[in-house]
Order: sequence, then structure tokens, then C-alpha cells
Amino acid sequence: MEDKETLHFTIFGLNFTLHPKRYFALVLKVWLAMCVVLLVSVLVFNYEMTNADIPGGLIAGGLLAYLLHIIIE
Repeated sequence: MEDKETLHFTIFGLNFTLHPKRYFALVLKVWLAMCVVLLVSVLVFNYEMTNADIPGGLIAGGLLAYLLHIIIE
């Protein structure tokens, strides 16, 4: 039995499900973890940030959170 908070959508014929509360909680945790990794790499390994780090990290974090969301489900 599906609860009312589960969303279903289709992209290119593939069906996806989404639990918004769980997904957004995972997104925040993934973004925080990615910020810690970026901070450590800048401070410890002398990494120099580029213009693509922030927007790429936001997109990658959202996709990684959805992957974790699917795996946990």
C-alpha cells in the first residue's frame, strides 16, 4: 500500500518514485558531506577550486541523494 506522500513520475518511459521528505533530508546530508570533502581537499591537499565545483557539486549531490534514496527504498 502506497502512502499519499509518495510521488510517481515518468521520464523517457522510465517510472520513478520519490518520497520528498526522505529525499530532501538525504540531499542536505550529501551536500554537507561534499562540503566537508571539499574543505579537507582545499586545506590539506592545496586543491584550488574552479568555477565548476559549486554548480557541479549541487547537481551531483542531488543525483547521488536520489541514488541513495532508491537504494534505501
